[in-house]
Amino acid sequence: MPNIEKIIHDFGRTQEEVGSRIPTHYPSLKFPKSLLPYKKEEIISALDKAIEINRDDSHTIELLNAGRVFLEGFVDDQEAYNSNHQLLGQEGYWEAIRRKNII
Repeated sequence: MPNIEKIIHDFGRTQEEVGSRIPTHYPSLKFPKSLLPYKKEEIISALDKAIEINRDDSHTIELLNAGRVFLEGFVDDQEAYNSNHQLLGQEGYWEAIRRKNII
């Protein structure tokens, strides 16, 4: 198993990539679990261990906890597809995104 730092780093890259695609791919904030670089349980374990290691660093703990919250959005691929497709297919969705200059 990769070390805690590598797991968190790789998950952080996934967060950045997925986060940048929220308006165009994941507006429901449901993400395909298959995009995760490790099993969800491994990432949770790494985050928990990092929180324990950094227990005196409130800023780092805040970031790690934010990662845990983001991780909750990773669900079964079909569930993510259905949830996002429903929003992406709504009349006016793309026009609203364009008006806000998101894309």
